[in-house]
Amino acid sequence: MRTTLLLLLVSGFVALAADSPRIEITQANVASFYRAFTKLFKQPRYVPPALSLLCGVPSPEVVAKSRERNGPHSEARIHVYVSATAFRAIDQEKFPFAVGSVVVKEKLGGRDSVVGIGGMIKRQPGFDSENGDWEYFYSDLKEGFKIGKLQNCSRCHAKAKATDFVFSKAEPQNTPQGSTL
Repeated sequence: MRTTLLLLLVSGFVALAADSPRIEITQANVASFYRAFTKLFKQPRYVPPALSLLCGVPSPEVVAKSRERNGPHSEARIHVYVSATAFRAIDQEKFPFAVGSVVVKEKLGGRDSVVGIGGMIKRQPGFDSENGDWEYFYSDLKEGFKIGKLQNCSRCHAKAKATDFVFSKAEPQNTPQGSTL
């Protein structure tokens, strides 16, 4: 009887694991894996160049110096994409995010071409408990491809601990697309 119960429990856990596929981001798929996700805003969002470069929140002094130095070109533009589970958390303001949630930021260059892709994936509890169990990734031509417990990302995202380390609180402009993640 105990063996049968144990087998039922184990098979139940296997079925649950199969329903939550683990996303693997690689250099080969980083520019495309999120294309079916929901774009949070119809138009790109502006961010100060320091934020765009550092993925952090620059001080008002840094923003002012950037505007003085760069004039009307003092801000970079980004698109934000989210998986279905991330969309639900943002839309309903229910934190923490579910395991498997993904948030992607495209950095835009001239003519709105994508010049960098960064993001975060919510991993199983224990992956990086101190930083909300988020795994970060970033890819561009200059820096190459990085993924893991990226200190530059986690240090900055610690400022958003109240919203499970995610900055976006804005109202989504779209309904979720067909993503099952």
